[in-house]
Amino acid sequence: MHLNLLGRVSHETVWSGVLSLYRSDMAGLALIVFLCSMAVPLLKLLCQLAVLLTIFTGYFKGYGLWWYRSYHHLKEWGMLEVYLLGILVSIVKLAGMADLGVGSGLICFIGLLVVQILLELIMSPEQIWQALSESS
Repeated sequence: MHLNLLGRVSHETVWSGVLSLYRSDMAGLALIVFLCSMAVPLLKLLCQLAVLLTIFTGYFKGYGLWWYRSYHHLKEWGMLEVYLLGILVSIVKLAGMADLGVGSGLICFIGLLVVQILLELIMSPEQIWQALSESS
């Protein structure tokens, strides 16, 4: 996102926000923002990929069960829809005060959110548990 307010231009990303929080002696908050906005969504996607590969190949079903349990524990921490709502509110609030532009990062973020929602709809928990429990 870039912001032009009274001739002062600022380019910010989620990562630069994490670094700014850290440099402002808010290391705990920076860690929470990093985990909830970057690390946990990545771990969720990796767990989903591992589970689907386990079901597809039929190998390592014991690990597939562990990855699926881990995925369910991570669901509460990766709240991407809350971040999207915060982004939309800030865009609406700042649009009247300054020139505001969003980059490809917002499109990628929305794409990640859509992929997460589609995976939630496609991956029926009953079917996943049944597929992972067969002959494990």
